[in-house]
Amino acid sequence: MIEFANALKRKYKIGIITDNKAERVDVICKMHEWQDVFAPIIVSQTVGSTKRDSRIFEIAAQEAGIEPNQCIFIDNSMKNVETSSRFGMHGVYFDDEVRDYEELKKKIEAISISVRSPIFRSNLTL
Repeated sequence: MIEFANALKRKYKIGIITDNKAERVDVICKMHEWQDVFAPIIVSQTVGSTKRDSRIFEIAAQEAGIEPNQCIFIDNSMKNVETSSRFGMHGVYFDDEVRDYEELKKKIEAISISVRSPIFRSNLTL
């Protein structure tokens, strides 16, 4: 996933929206230097909203400094993808078990939003 995110970073701003515990996110980010790859990193525990509520997507777009319709949200939960889409983001389902990064790349390119727009990835798995 990090290789893929680094490749996307050449063209897009990459962020994370996660429902993981803040302490876990801090440890993972420091251990893998994710703060150099992902910005913003939105943690539900910190902002008081989960991916089941559109408020977290509003916060993410604001912190990225961009309109929701210029954001792509990638998640392995269709419910979370639907919530982001209702807020106005381009939601993309990604099956973590299959891990078809070529297909994901095609979906991202098909959306064809402006370059440097944020892509929010929700999982913290390597």
